[in-house]
Amino acid sequence: MKNPRADAALFEKHMQFELMNEQNLLMTMCLDMALTTIQIEHNNITAGGLDFLVDDNYIIPDDRKQIFKIGFALGLNGDYYSAIHLLVPQIENLFRELVKLCGGLVTKLTDMHIEEWNSMSYIFNSPELVDCYDEDILFIFKGLLIEDVGANLRNKVAHGMISSAEGNGSLARYFLVATLKLCSWYSNSSRAILSKLVPDMNNTLASAFVSKK
Repeated sequence: MKNPRADAALFEKHMQFELMNEQNLLMTMCLDMALTTIQIEHNNITAGGLDFLVDDNYIIPDDRKQIFKIGFALGLNGDYYSAIHLLVPQIENLFRELVKLCGGLVTKLTDMHIEEWNSMSYIFNSPELVDCYDEDILFIFKGLLIEDVGANLRNKVAHGMISSAEGNGSLARYFLVATLKLCSWYSNSSRAILSKLVPDMNNTLASAFVSKK
């Protein structure tokens, strides 16, 4: 058997595969219980009920805030299939915006001088983003969105390849929770709530998006 550590690209795919297995287990054991508790204790969550998470969130573009609210509300009410169809494209756009904030490029010129979007593989591996942003977060969302050995949600959602069972399955639910967590770090109201529960919240946030130079 080929040693994955001898090939960096192969080793990353191996880690992505192992991460997806762990995420399936984590979702089954822990996060499902949390989502079920939310659905029982906060029946019929509305998009307006998520203003605290989205309205003052400085990584969610103003013209996308309502989409995030609707997507989060669908997911927290148990309709994960519909939620990922709204949220997956928005998270793709969010990471493109982060690349721009870091000084990177999200488009390129072809040989025919036509402007095209850079691929999501380029976005996640762009030197500017890798230099400025937490590598663990990038690794997780890269696996969830674009890795063929991972969840590959971006490709499956975009091309109608995801069934109802998979769209409501453990990896879709993990994507919802990961997206909620990511966005909660950048919401002033959400951070105020979390800081009471997690004393070092500000240090955790600072380590996620800082220059490594």
